[in-house]
Amino acid sequence: MSISLKDVVKPNFGFQGALQGAGTPNQAGIGGFLPLSVVENSVFFADVLLNANFADYGAVMLDFSSKKVFIISINCSLRSMYVLCPALDNTFS
Repeated sequence: MSISLKDVVKPNFGFQGALQGAGTPNQAGIGGFLPLSVVENSVFFADVLLNANFADYGAVMLDFSSKKVFIISINCSLRSMYVLCPALDNTFS
């Protein structure tokens, strides 16, 4: 039985979340693995992550002219890579 690299490398998306801990805020995010080009022995892909950090509601309230403001910080990352597998002959056994 043989499997080609194109059969194995597929896009993948997912959600993540984390509750507040010691020194870490609440988090919610979405990420994905996006293969941009898959040929017989190499892969060019992007790995994307977008997170939102929610600070503790009672501790981050600010007072600007009697208006309360809740702060959310958003961060993202993007990695793109090219992986060459010269030992592959386009099949896995």
